[in-house]
Amino acid sequence: MGRRLSKTTTRTGDADKTGLSDGSRVDKDTPRMEAIGTVDEPGSHIGFGQGLIPMRDETKALREMLTLVQHDLFDPGGALSRPGADLLSAVRISEIPDSDYAKSRTAVSVIPGHLGHG
Repeated sequence: MGRRLSKTTTRTGDADKTGLSDGSRVDKDTPRMEAIGTVDEPGSHIGFGQGLIPMRDETKALREMLTLVQHDLFDPGGALSRPGADLLSAVRISEIPDSDYAKSRTAVSVIPGHLGHG
């Protein structure tokens, strides 16, 4: 049996704040943190679902597709943790099949709660 962790610390204190990837601290109840959680949650569900899919040749394509979707969700989650980062580039949008954005090849900047074109 593995070793059980009874205490985990980050040594940064809590004070209802959390760290972003650039080291800055933000309140946990900000729209940015809500967006990070919202993007992270489906990836967690996908990972759980992948664990339920039998490891067989006939399920290989499904498992690979779910992995790609999960990775696509990691990218915006990581970008959300970097202040000032672009979430979607025109190149990435053009790779999304059958989307209105791919057809128009419009660059999009996404800010939690706002969708801006340009």
